[in-house]
Amino acid sequence: MPRKCVWEITRRCNLRCIHCENRSGPLSAGELADGRLLEVAEELAGLGCHEAVVTGGEPLLRPAWKSVCRALSQRGINVSLVTNGTLLDQATLGEARSVGVGVVGISIDGLRATHDRIRPREARGRSPWEQTVDALARCAKALPVVAMTQVNRLNLDELPDLGRLLAELGV
Repeated sequence: MPRKCVWEITRRCNLRCIHCENRSGPLSAGELADGRLLEVAEELAGLGCHEAVVTGGEPLLRPAWKSVCRALSQRGINVSLVTNGTLLDQATLGEARSVGVGVVGISIDGLRATHDRIRPREARGRSPWEQTVDALARCAKALPVVAMTQVNRLNLDELPDLGRLLAELGV
């Protein structure tokens, strides 16, 4: 019986992280249809799954993330949402809470210059680090939030400062 499921509901992503293991970026032609996602949620519950981590790519780019999280939580499965944080504004956070997300995991890989080097945007726009820090602060006021860091030689020396920042944010 699967106790925990880590479910990549899309490979689509708005960042181009240098360490990405699943080649996230463009939409994959092989992704499950929305209806099939809901069937899988039901199947996971039937198998006795207790916890599901909904991730991607960037799961918030797939509109069905809400119905997937709702379907899982309505079936008694504890739902965590893992995101890069760049799309997690106040409204989206409210949606996450309303569909049963109990924990949010947000990736942050260093201080600003390092994080933005490791997690560059696919297009121009606001610094991913700024958006991520804003999302961490926002989430820390509303839900349990964890920071996830891919440790490497680029950020190793920044970990103490990153830890202090996260503590200040309430993470």
